[in-house]
Amino acid sequence: MSATEPISANASGGEGSPFRVGVFLRYRFHRAILEPLARQLDREGCAVKVSSSKWDLVLFNPHVLVAAESLRSFRFHYYLPFTRFVHTRHGLASKGVAVESAAFSHYTCVTSLQMRAWYEAQGVRPRVDFWVTGYPQMDPLFRSEPIPLPVAIPSHRRVVLYAPTFQHGFTSIHMLGDQALRLLRGGREDTHVLIKPHPLIAKHHPRWLQRMRELAAGRADVTIVEDIDTDLIPLLKAADVLVTDVSSAMLEYLALDRPIILLTNPDHRSEPFYDPSGFEWTWRDAAEELFEARSLPAAIDRALRNPEARGETRRKYRKILYGDLTDGRSTERICRCIGSLRSSRASEIQMTLSRVLGRTAYAALHGPTSLVRLQRGEKVALRR
Repeated sequence: MSATEPISANASGGEGSPFRVGVFLRYRFHRAILEPLARQLDREGCAVKVSSSKWDLVLFNPHVLVAAESLRSFRFHYYLPFTRFVHTRHGLASKGVAVESAAFSHYTCVTSLQMRAWYEAQGVRPRVDFWVTGYPQMDPLFRSEPIPLPVAIPSHRRVVLYAPTFQHGFTSIHMLGDQALRLLRGGREDTHVLIKPHPLIAKHHPRWLQRMRELAAGRADVTIVEDIDTDLIPLLKAADVLVTDVSSAMLEYLALDRPIILLTNPDHRSEPFYDPSGFEWTWRDAAEELFEARSLPAAIDRALRNPEARGETRRKYRKILYGDLTDGRSTERICRCIGSLRSSRASEIQMTLSRVLGRTAYAALHGPTSLVRLQRGEKVALRR
């Protein structure tokens, strides 16, 4: 699916003034969350446009705009005053941004009633309501059918998945340094190390990523996922143990009830995204938490020898986080909720005013001739 084109044949108009839904694909790694939603909405007769371009979506003038990212900083509300904003989240950790993102949206999707209660305990509600739907990226994990792996992993090895986050005060990559591959082997001969960095590591820590590639070159016991935007879910399902730091991967991995090892960066309290109320900090007892990298091999060995350790705590948190919404149908629930907004959508007069506002704002920012270029672009999109 293109990130800048309609997926519906009637995405820019048509008979009966179609119910338009825009999908803001800020990053490529949001595809696993948003593209199944877009396809389902298209099947249900909505006019859907998926785009990474703010202005592409402003000019599409959707009745509903769906995003995994917080929309506040993009100021969509200035140009789409009658559009309803739906926030699906990307990842389940707080990192100090979950509250702001929820408060700005009209509707925020949460994984369970208990997750909604967590937001309310922070004194936060969306502009209209929460939707208790589950988390769409997790749908394949909860379904019974096999998930294709994006990389080849030896079937006879125990898989140690290392999935670090990218924020400087949270990431564990510098704790492991050049010894990362040795430490992640767990002092064993039967392990295969699978490294899936956060997609933004390539931007924030390119030298570390390049160094890992150099160290892994020619080794049969290590796989680095080269396409860093690859969906993490199939890799989680393939792993026997997860090693991470403050990545949302730890919360997603709870669904599988397998051992987790957490490396805690000593600088975490100075990180601007530090939120001590987030589950990524309050639930660290579901894992073995380490403060020194040298402790990692023994911890991995313990986890593989006794995967049931801390199982009761993991299952308790799993129930809180996911409730009973583990049927793999979160995408369908979100689409039903979006569909329920059809009857209360803004009038065409309001949407026409919104369209004029968007065009005027674009011309003011990009020059008067920009509208001519945009009109040409829209005609090309219509022909497609």
